[in-house]
Amino acid sequence: MARKTFARITELGLLAILIYTPLIRATKQIPTLTATYILILFLTCLWFLRMNWERGVKFIKTPLNLPLVLFLFLALLSTIFSVNKGASLSELYKVAAFILLYFLLVNNLRKKYHFPVAISAILGVGSIVAGYGVYQYFSHWPNLTEIASTFPPNPNSLAGYLLLIIPLAFALALWSSSKWLSRLAFITASLAFISLLATHSRGGYLAFVGSVVIFILLARKRILERKRRLFSLLGILLVITASLVTIQIILKPQPLKKTTQFLTELKPYSTAQVTVQEPSDVSLGEPISTRFFTPPLKEERGFTFQRTPANKFIIDRLQIWGRTLRIIRDYPFLGTGMGTYGIIFKGHKIPIPLTNETIARYGLSARFAHNEYLQIAAETGLPSLVIFLWIITLIFRTGLRTLTKVTQLPRYPVTQLKEPANTPTDVGTGQIDQPANRPTGQPANFQPYLTIGLLSGLSGLLLHSFVDFVLRPPATDILFIYFAALLILQAKTKDRPTGQRVNRLTGQRANGSTDLTHPTSHIPHPAASLFSHLYHSPLIRGSFIICLTLFLVAQATLPLIAHRHYKKGIDYQKKKTFDQAISSYLIAQKLEPTNDRYHKNLGDLYRHLALIAKEKREFWLEKATGEYEEMVLLNPENSHYRRDLGVIYWLASQGRNRLLMNKSITQFKESLRIDPTFPFSSCALGVIYAKMGWDDKAIEKFERAVYYEPNYVEPHYNLALLYSKKGLYNRALSEYEKIIEIEQRNLFPKISCGYEGALLKFDYTLAHFQLASLYERGGRIKEAKAEYKYLLKMRPNFLPAKEALTRMANP
Repeated sequence: MARKTFARITELGLLAILIYTPLIRATKQIPTLTATYILILFLTCLWFLRMNWERGVKFIKTPLNLPLVLFLFLALLSTIFSVNKGASLSELYKVAAFILLYFLLVNNLRKKYHFPVAISAILGVGSIVAGYGVYQYFSHWPNLTEIASTFPPNPNSLAGYLLLIIPLAFALALWSSSKWLSRLAFITASLAFISLLATHSRGGYLAFVGSVVIFILLARKRILERKRRLFSLLGILLVITASLVTIQIILKPQPLKKTTQFLTELKPYSTAQVTVQEPSDVSLGEPISTRFFTPPLKEERGFTFQRTPANKFIIDRLQIWGRTLRIIRDYPFLGTGMGTYGIIFKGHKIPIPLTNETIARYGLSARFAHNEYLQIAAETGLPSLVIFLWIITLIFRTGLRTLTKVTQLPRYPVTQLKEPANTPTDVGTGQIDQPANRPTGQPANFQPYLTIGLLSGLSGLLLHSFVDFVLRPPATDILFIYFAALLILQAKTKDRPTGQRVNRLTGQRANGSTDLTHPTSHIPHPAASLFSHLYHSPLIRGSFIICLTLFLVAQATLPLIAHRHYKKGIDYQKKKTFDQAISSYLIAQKLEPTNDRYHKNLGDLYRHLALIAKEKREFWLEKATGEYEEMVLLNPENSHYRRDLGVIYWLASQGRNRLLMNKSITQFKESLRIDPTFPFSSCALGVIYAKMGWDDKAIEKFERAVYYEPNYVEPHYNLALLYSKKGLYNRALSEYEKIIEIEQRNLFPKISCGYEGALLKFDYTLAHFQLASLYERGGRIKEAKAEYKYLLKMRPNFLPAKEALTRMANP
């Protein structure tokens, strides 16, 4: 009784994973992903407990067992040598959980009712996801919104999920004899097709065409045997397409203006974090400012960027793929570590042509390669890519072999979901005697059409993976695993022998009888030792399984609890209750010590306290230094972390400690080694050189900063000061005029934060005052007066400007 209960709970749990994962924002949030891990571990525990009691049960041997284990092993090695072990460890949990899910599926979904229930669940949840996408698209008519449905961050992710659903639904709508299943498949196919069109995913469109071609090749001439259903379904899809094209071209509804990101995964160079803005530690008029050493924290919050034209779809991807190949060349065997592509890509950023509306050249960095195969090679190495392609090949070979075993597809609808009550079934193996198809007299076969739908869906997703990151949402990965498991199980069900399973060691059948023909049935066994007795004791093994499961569940829960404390720390920091914020960050660090973000935020808080503290400044700087050093140890290839560590070393040195000053210079150089285009490190290094009296080196660094980012205001200002110091007044004048030109474009109110905001953030009254002084010194009195008057409009109480105008009025 307990075994049947465990089996039924396992089945329901696997069905629940299939249903809820695409409905809760594709299971991308930490709470839902952790809940999925825990559920998989719980179901695995029940499965092992059932195997512990059924001593004759063993693992099902499938073609994917070996490559999956090898892939997991290489992922583990890649994590050990990762450039960011915290990020890779999180991805390793995901890979291990999903491989475990595959073994759960192939070893537990083996009875006659599992296939139709799983297929019905896939169609049902697919119709909900697609239906919500359609609703979201038309919810603000006549304005159309860009949909992501339950698959953030962008419509491409939703398109990848729909590409799995549509061919399967089409196959069942075309060939199913069950009326309710045919209708459900028909509704799902229609909604999913509308939702796919509404995503505007060009890669999704191309992959859909490819999946249709593969569907036709697999079905061959048999696709025309259901002409009535085929023409009805194609006619409705044609009407849907024509209607949407009419809406887009003739009516031309304008999309709603909302915050979207350019290709979404192309984002500002830093990971989005919520931090507290720090005050400046210098006076307003200081010429070369240590404000460079209070890095612009708002640059980490993201910014709005418009979509590119259609040709960018190809150009951007080709550039990203080229840089990904460079990463693969640098890390060919084990890659950079799972989840670290965005970190490494910061050293390979793509320049953007500057226009009147463009601010930054190197403000965008890709988190994904827009090609799953290249990303797998970049993050886990070329051997992992070979194994992944091996897995795909085995899945398709198994499915095609299943199709080739069917000599002729039935010409009439087959009985798929309804089996006669007296259908003979082998309890131990799940072998089913197929009912006959009455019109033809041939045995009804559910496998061919299901196989065609599954293979076509997988083909669409894998084709889409060439141009997008569609395997990133966990819900899509889970459905991919379900499709692979169903294909493998079809082949296993067809090849599975009848009869009771016999334990190879004891000769015992599953019903408790003994196979007298078994070679070991009459062999007396030697007396068992204590260790052997404990090992073979079901109670001991069951206790070990439960304890191990509880330990793994606790380990899977720790990141979630740590994330909760991290969020609390951010909230406390916003409320300026710094003691509670520090406590929350410290708890998060203890629970998840490999997460560099926790050290980053705590170091930022310590630095903030050092800047506002009248006392204990050195104490807080020392604390911040320790956190930043730990942060760099966990993520040494992050140029921004290196910059932050250089900043804190400089602040701690107070311009006197030579050792800390040299450490600061070293960190800024390391930051530029990792990301040569990073302008903030170049500018900060120039400030250090200027303070140390190395004006030529400072000018070189400032010129490098404005070379990569011509709209970066601070280095322009510092260059003008140094040029004036050297007597190069024309060059200084040119730099001031560039600052005024940037100001007159009036872009800062549009982009007040993010990477671009950090480039433009500056007190422009300083540039106007210095420019007016330079005009006055050069005898250009009229222009100097105009600048002083403009300066007074900006700041009426600016005393130096008033004094200058008075002096010029009374020479």
